[in-house]
Amino acid sequence: MRCSAADAAFCDYVFVDLVVAETSGWEYKVPGIECSRVVYFENADGDASIKGHFTVVFEDTHSAVIREAYAVVHGNVMGHSTTAPSAPAIVEHDAAFR
Repeated sequence: MRCSAADAAFCDYVFVDLVVAETSGWEYKVPGIECSRVVYFENADGDASIKGHFTVVFEDTHSAVIREAYAVVHGNVMGHSTTAPSAPAIVEHDAAFR
C-alpha cells in the first residue's frame, strides 16, 4: 500500500523544468516513516544526467497517508507536489543547473 502511495506521489509531482530520465526503486527506512528513490534528470546541455532524490514522508510507521513529498537536486528542494499536504514550495535552481 505504501509503495502505491509513493508511486502516486511521484507521478503527481511537478519537477518544474526538469525532465525525469530514469529512477531507481524505492528504499525504505525500517522502521520509519520515509521512503526515497534516486531520480536522474535529463541535462539540457546534453552532458551526463543530473542526479537527485525524491522522498515521501508518511504520517506514521503504519500509515500510507502521505505527510509530504519533495525532490532534492544539488541540495535544493525542486518543484512541488500537487497532492501531498505540507509540500515544500517551489525553489528555482540557479543558472549552474541549466
